[in-house]
Amino acid sequence: MEQRTVSRLLLWSCNAAMVGVAAAVNVTPVCLSSVAEKFGLDYSQQGILLGCTFWGFIIALFLVGPLSDRYGPRPFFYWSAFMQIGGFLLLAFAWNYPTLAFGATLAGLGAGILETLLTPVICETFPTRKTSAVNRLHSFYALGAVGIILLTSGILRWSGHNGDGQGWRWAYMAMLVVPITFGVGFFLCFRIYRIRVSYPHSESYMHTLKRLRCVWFFVFAGAMLCAGGTELGAAQWLPSYLEKVLSFSRETGAAGLLLLSLAMGLGRITGGWVANYLSAPAMLILAGVMCAGCLIAAGISSSGVLIIMIFLVFGFFVGWMWPTTMAIASEAFPHTGSTMFALLAVSGNGGGIVFPGAVGFLAERFDLRIAMSSLAVIPCVASTVFFLWRLRQHRRGPVAIPSTES
Repeated sequence: MEQRTVSRLLLWSCNAAMVGVAAAVNVTPVCLSSVAEKFGLDYSQQGILLGCTFWGFIIALFLVGPLSDRYGPRPFFYWSAFMQIGGFLLLAFAWNYPTLAFGATLAGLGAGILETLLTPVICETFPTRKTSAVNRLHSFYALGAVGIILLTSGILRWSGHNGDGQGWRWAYMAMLVVPITFGVGFFLCFRIYRIRVSYPHSESYMHTLKRLRCVWFFVFAGAMLCAGGTELGAAQWLPSYLEKVLSFSRETGAAGLLLLSLAMGLGRITGGWVANYLSAPAMLILAGVMCAGCLIAAGISSSGVLIIMIFLVFGFFVGWMWPTTMAIASEAFPHTGSTMFALLAVSGNGGGIVFPGAVGFLAERFDLRIAMSSLAVIPCVASTVFFLWRLRQHRRGPVAIPSTES
C-alpha cells in the first residue's frame, strides 16, 4: 500500500479514536436518569458515577505519558480499545452500583490513554502543519459528541416507547462499535502495514520533567486550565442555564448543548484553515476575546433566541482554544514526548473540574446568569497569556529549555 494511503489510514484511525473519547465522556450523562431509576441512585451517587470517568482520565494521563515515552505508543493504542470495550460491556451488563463505577472508570482509562497519545502522534505525523492537523483531530471530539448524544437519545426514546426500560443497556452496547472500529484501524496500521509511530527525540521521564522546568511551561499549563474551564464550564451548565434562566424546556436545553457541540466542531474544522492565515497565538488571542465577549453578552441579553445565537458564536471560538494551545506547546517544547501532552491535558481536565464547580458556588450566592457571566474572566486571562507569549517570540525568539545535564 502507498505511504500516503497508509498515513490516511492512521489519520482516520486517530479520528475514530477521538470519537471514542467523546463516547466515554458523553454516553453516561445522557443515560444517567435511566440508570439512577434502575439502581435507585441518589444525587451524590450519580455525581460520583460521572466523576469515575474523569478519574480514569486522570490516572491514564499521569501513567501513560512516561510509559509510552519509554516503550512507544503502539501497545497503548491496543490497550485503549480493550479498556473501552471492557468498560462499555461492564456498564451494559451492570448488576450493581460498584459494577457501574468500575465500568465507567475503565472506559475513562481507555479514553485517557487516547487523550494522551493522539495529539503527539498527529504532531509527529504532520510536523509542518501541527495547528491545522490538531484542530481537525479535535473536531472529531465535538462532532462525535453530537453523534453520541443523538444516538443515545434515540435509543432511550425507542426503549421508552417499547416500555422495557433497558434502553441504557442497549446504548452502552452500541458504543462498542467505536473502540472496535479504531482498534481494528490501529491493528491494520501497526501489525499489517507496520507503520512506525514513536517519539524519536523524546527522552526519559525525569529528563523530560527537567526540560519542562521553565516558567513558560507552567504558563502554558495555566492556559490549558483556562481553556478547559472556559469550554467545560459553559458546556456543563448550558442546559440548566437555558432551562432556569430562560424557562426553556429540557428538550430545548439538550438541543442547546447539541448546537454548542456542533459549533465547536465547526470551529475546530475551520480552525485548521484559519491557521494558514493567522499565527496560533493570534488565533488564541482572538478566541479568548470573543469568548469573553459572548459570555458577557449572554449575561446581559434578555432574548432567548439571541442568547442561543451568542452561545453558537462562543462554541465556534472556544473550539480553537484546547487544540491550538497544545500545538503551540508542542512547538515551544520540542522533544518532550507524550509526557508534556499528558501534563497539559491533566491541567485542561482540571479546569473542567474546578470552574463548573465555581459556577455552581457563585450561582448559590448570586444567580446563574451572574455565575455564567463570571466565566468571562477565564478567556481574558488566556488572551493575556498568549499576547505576552507573542511579544516574547518577537523580542527573544524560542524558549530557552533547561539542560538535562547534571
